[in-house]
Amino acid sequence: MAGENTLFLWGERGLVTSMMLDLHARPLESGWQPFIAECVPGVLLANIGSLCSVQAVVEPDFGNMGFGHPDGIIKLLFTSGARRVLLVEAKRGTYQASCKRAADRGQTSGFNSSMNGQFELNHCLALALSAFHEGHAELCEPKWILESRYAAERNRPLRGKNAGKLRYVKNHAVIKHLAGEFCALPIDGYFHLAITTDRMNPFEESSNEPFWPELYTDTCPSQNCWTERKRQFLWTSWSKIESYFGKERPLWAGQDSYFLQTIAKTRDNFGSTTGLLRYSDNCRGDRAHKSSSLIYAPGINRRTFVHFSWEGNGTAIRDYSSSSTHVPKPDRSRITEEVEAEIRAEYRFKRTPFTEVAFWNNKTVELNCTALPGLLLAEKTEHPE
Repeated sequence: MAGENTLFLWGERGLVTSMMLDLHARPLESGWQPFIAECVPGVLLANIGSLCSVQAVVEPDFGNMGFGHPDGIIKLLFTSGARRVLLVEAKRGTYQASCKRAADRGQTSGFNSSMNGQFELNHCLALALSAFHEGHAELCEPKWILESRYAAERNRPLRGKNAGKLRYVKNHAVIKHLAGEFCALPIDGYFHLAITTDRMNPFEESSNEPFWPELYTDTCPSQNCWTERKRQFLWTSWSKIESYFGKERPLWAGQDSYFLQTIAKTRDNFGSTTGLLRYSDNCRGDRAHKSSSLIYAPGINRRTFVHFSWEGNGTAIRDYSSSSTHVPKPDRSRITEEVEAEIRAEYRFKRTPFTEVAFWNNKTVELNCTALPGLLLAEKTEHPE
């Protein structure tokens, strides 16, 4: 008997690709139009009209020494004649967990791969695209970039012979098929979309403020204009997108949603930047004399992951799920072995003080969104009522 044919994609790019495949398989009025209205409403400004065409590219390659590889770029044309371009960045975790502090720009490797670092590069890409016109031989960011705080990244030695130079792209195919197709809009026409596992808009959460991208312009190359440009930074979550595709919306006869198949497999890999330890008897006692982690221990707290710190046989359990500003009161009533006996799942992180409330709140909320539903389902399966 022949096996069943299946296709799903993997990771962030797989999720973005399957999402776009599903949307493109349907007419605009039942695909992209309601998707934008439900999941990315911030791009629909007053009197913009109905959507009449969409052009989308997954992982456009603007070069390692250019503007990197956004997860996607989408051009929307409306009946009013208005055009919008969306630069997409997607992560399998929360916004804050996917970011680095601005002080890391140009100082440590990996800043440009963080979400806020990618948004800063995409802001410079938007500036370059806005200034690009037919006949230009290269796509290049404006010269004042080297007078802005972005210069710290442009000057870093790891850029080799390009250290101290502007970011640019000369590849003929990129100029023709990417720059030429998404160029020449006013800078206000370029929007940036974050897709994360957050429950709330991370651009509205004050605890994320140190991780918002810093944005500079020709008029203020040394003054962050995030407040003025914030409206161009949009957000949606994987759960919102899953809900959209999960409604009674058959894509085509006899076919299922590629996105729903992909997220069903990929969800187990959400939040993979953390270290998951599935707990078992032979793990007990295999821990440092003093450290901390986040644990799911239904015998202690069934509704949330909790912070577990220990030193020898002394422990403290703290619930960070309710506040990003106040240190929770510790429960010290159990010894280490008693806590270990209750653990169903454990995540360990780089050493971070328990007073870093925003960090632990963010990690707790992330795990409650990504890991807890599966644990609760497994628990229900193992112990049906």
